[in-house]
Amino acid sequence: MNNVVGLLETSLKKEEFRDFLEGKGMYNIPNREGFMTDRAIALYSGIYEYYKMHPEKEINKIFEKELIDMLHSDEFDVMCAFDYCWRQIVCEERKTAPFKLSEECLLNIKSSISSKKDILSNYKDYVEFGSMLNDGAFEYAHNIDMMLDEDYGRKIL
Repeated sequence: MNNVVGLLETSLKKEEFRDFLEGKGMYNIPNREGFMTDRAIALYSGIYEYYKMHPEKEINKIFEKELIDMLHSDEFDVMCAFDYCWRQIVCEERKTAPFKLSEECLLNIKSSISSKKDILSNYKDYVEFGSMLNDGAFEYAHNIDMMLDEDYGRKIL
């Protein structure tokens, strides 16, 4: 078992799954820059590996439920959820994801980003979420959506 799966299991046992997804405290998986948690590693080496090891525990459903809850929270939570969702879609298209997001989850993403346009346009706290862009996190989300459309013919927003 890899260390990321171990962190994931700990977070589930302690009911701290959102902390794992956001990389809070002991659940931080440093990215190359060392600032934020590496959500790609959390997804690929954590959630996907756990799903493959324990499909009966339905981490995919737990993951999706938490993403939907995060989409109804503050800007950081919304952008973390969006980040996981677009990475998941890329993996689905590349056939590397062991499960797919439901239509309900995808509709929640679209609704949340659209309804929070003004708030996300002013959200410029993290480089990873478009802090250098004129319309901040909202522009970042639209740029990702355009990339998904161009590369895979899929849109989220």
